[in-house]
Amino acid sequence: NNKIVYAASSGWRPAFGTFPVSEGKWYFEVKGLLFPGTSYMQIGWVSLEYTGNGNSALTDEISGWGNTDPAVVYDSRAGNIYYQFVTSNSNDTSYGDSYTAGDIIGVALDLDNNNIYFAEDNTWKNSGDPTSGATGTGAHSIVSGYTWVPFIGLNNTTAEATFASPVQANTSDATDGNSRGQFEFAPPSGYLAICSKNTA
Repeated sequence: NNKIVYAASSGWRPAFGTFPVSEGKWYFEVKGLLFPGTSYMQIGWVSLEYTGNGNSALTDEISGWGNTDPAVVYDSRAGNIYYQFVTSNSNDTSYGDSYTAGDIIGVALDLDNNNIYFAEDNTWKNSGDPTSGATGTGAHSIVSGYTWVPFIGLNNTTAEATFASPVQANTSDATDGNSRGQFEFAPPSGYLAICSKNTA
């Protein structure tokens, strides 16, 4: 259930994680498999309010649409972050680089300090340091007081996600600090795989 295929030539379709979290530090990876023609992807986290309030973007990309339910994603087109906050919507900001098929995007969510970080092939963007704690070096801030789930938005792409176990074999089987997960790249220190044993 971790491989996502959207074969239509245009339009967005979202997929949401099923393990909501409201505290702690969490890590997952997404690998783009196919980007035929005009293709885009958004990877990040959204609030439960976002998934439940009938937002237009439930069938479209995260880019405002008048919504203010919190959401933060890393967009493949220019490597920008698109985000929605309760006081601001339809925003994007320069953060990293564009990505495409074969690239692995790592996402580190720090709910202890309300920051999110994105990596491309194990290089943290914006000179980010997910282990910097309250300093938030290179992070994009998120609003506090919400419960979050992973988000992957596809437009004519195919991808696979690794939350704890991968769809396909990887080259390293890197684990978190609890020796859980099978990632291509090691999660930052203190960040955990999103699985039932870690969220119990």
